Formats: sequence, structure tokens, C-alpha cells
Amino acid sequence: PALRMTALDDAESYVTVLPGLKQVLFIEVGFGADQHGQDITKAAVRACRNAIEFNSIPSITAIIPGGYADMALRVTLALPKALASSLDLDKVKAVFPYGKKEIV
Repeated sequence: PALRMTALDDAESYVTVLPGLKQVLFIEVGFGADQHGQDITKAAVRACRNAIEFNSIPSITAIIPGGYADMALRVTLALPKALASSLDLDKVKAVFPYGKKEIV
């Protein structure tokens, strides 16, 4: 599976499979909000920037065939359903400088 997680405090384990991904190299988490403007796109862009702003992956060209251009990015956003239709996916994708981007 692309991702395997094991519970540390008991003997149970569970597996999460991410379709289309053979191997997960890293997971980043970010937080973003737009408290005053209620702009869901601005909040999502802030969360994505927050997740990647301190990362450096110099060996990606050695790990992934095709390097940065062929790197697959799976971005999962949690947002209110009522505001989801106003999300500008192109602005969110623009945060990531390279890779094949999928926003879910």
C-alpha cells in the first residue's frame, strides 16, 4: 500500500491506501484561515504555504524518475461545505512550484 500507519498504543494496525500513489515520501500539514474576509481560497492558499514553507528536498531528482516535474502531489483540503464551491483550485495549485498536482 502507498501508506501504512500502525497504532502505537495497542496491537491494532490499519492501512490507508492512496489510489495512484505507489509510495508516500513525506506528509506535511498546514493551517490557514481568513477570519475577516471569509475567503476560502485565501485560507486554502495560506494552509498550503504553511505546509511547505520550510521544506527542502534536494534529493528528489534521485528518488523520483523525472524529478520535480514528475513528482505527484496529493493535496487534501478540509473546508466548510458551504464555501467549497467558491474555492479557486488554480490559485491553490499555483502555491506548489512543481509536480503533478491533485487537490482532493
